[in-house]
Amino acid sequence: MTTATTDITQSEPQARTSQFQRWMFGGAMMGITMPGQVFGVSLLFFYTDVKHLPPSWAATALTIYAIYNAVNNPLIGYWQDRTRFRLGRRIPWLRYGSVPFLVTFAALWLAPFDGNDDPVALLIYFFVAIVIYDGFNSAVGNSYYALLPEMFVNYRERTDVAAKMMIFLTVALLLGVALPPVIGDRLGWGTMGTIFAGISLVAILIGQAGMVESAETQEPTMSFTDALRYLATNRSFLTLTFAQTLRFVTTNSMATGMAFFVKYT
Repeated sequence: MTTATTDITQSEPQARTSQFQRWMFGGAMMGITMPGQVFGVSLLFFYTDVKHLPPSWAATALTIYAIYNAVNNPLIGYWQDRTRFRLGRRIPWLRYGSVPFLVTFAALWLAPFDGNDDPVALLIYFFVAIVIYDGFNSAVGNSYYALLPEMFVNYRERTDVAAKMMIFLTVALLLGVALPPVIGDRLGWGTMGTIFAGISLVAILIGQAGMVESAETQEPTMSFTDALRYLATNRSFLTLTFAQTLRFVTTNSMATGMAFFVKYT
């Protein structure tokens, strides 16, 4: 195993990035991940328990949103692969998309309606807000994750930056689970959303100090239909997708139910 690993690393390109760049890139992971964690853990509780949206209405809206989310990610990724900016095709989305991404995240927690008085208006606000938020989330998140293999070209770089990303990911997950209900109860849910949006924005903007793009990665290699055909016949990808689907269904169900469990038991 050691010999095989040595052969792989010796045959790969020389590292292009410094430890500073890897720490900066890893730090941006906190800003990318934390809004999604707060969204997954607290959003349903906020709209059904705090804002009194009928649970069946919320479930229907989230089901439609899930279908939209499954479609918009590959479409946005395909579009981004074919964008051309002076700064590259990834970094501009991170630089100019982060503010609308996090403004729309904060708006999720600023719903002006109450389900007891105007449930239809609250439902419309809820659905429109999550659709707009997810569009910006996909644009920023896709760019960040696509930049990873383009920026870190060999095994050692990627494993090193992956370890740093996991450190910040763990911090983001812990904060995203533990703090929203505490801040929401004491300071208000709108304040909670604004605080997390601000922290995430700072993390992403600071992280950009370590991000660069190479001209060698600017040309797309597959058409959209060829990419879909390849994925549909790639057994490794399909196996991983199935396993990840089961994992996310389980973990997201537990995370979403946690706030209800704490309050009602």
